[in-house]
Amino acid sequence: YQMAYACFGTGSFSEALHWINKIIHTRYPSKLYNETTISVFNIVLHYELQNFSGVEYLLRSTYRRLRSRNLVFEFERTFFRSMKRILGAYSHSDLLTIIGEFRDCVAELFADPLERNALDGFDFPAWLQSRVEGRSFMEVVRENAEGGNSSGTGRGNTPGQTPSPLNCISVTP
Repeated sequence: YQMAYACFGTGSFSEALHWINKIIHTRYPSKLYNETTISVFNIVLHYELQNFSGVEYLLRSTYRRLRSRNLVFEFERTFFRSMKRILGAYSHSDLLTIIGEFRDCVAELFADPLERNALDGFDFPAWLQSRVEGRSFMEVVRENAEGGNSSGTGRGNTPGQTPSPLNCISVTP
């Protein structure tokens, strides 16, 4: 997994997909790795490689598989809904708006420690921030590490404010 993540960080998406496929095609991948993280990372890689028909297929099959194993939580629902919206964007400005909304929802969700564990090992907020700002993932991760901004939004919740992830995106998967 670390090889795939390192390749992703450097923008070598095909090489990252090679390593993720090695994990997916092992005999018992869910015993060795977080199945949800690997599945979501696989979809992200196909998106980055602009394999949009593959993304559509993976969204459907991954959602069904995770749902059958009771592994669909709020982050996963938000991810699947948002990715479907991203694929349906009509213009670049619509795409940026959708990704920005998705980033804000993820920031709210990651305020909850249980949801934050959903993607242990993948800096999802940084990926969304890199997409919104048109910068490399590595650049955003490095900047966030130096500046301490792990949400990817530059904003936090107001003290005492409860995040409302259910209101983020109202599109069914």
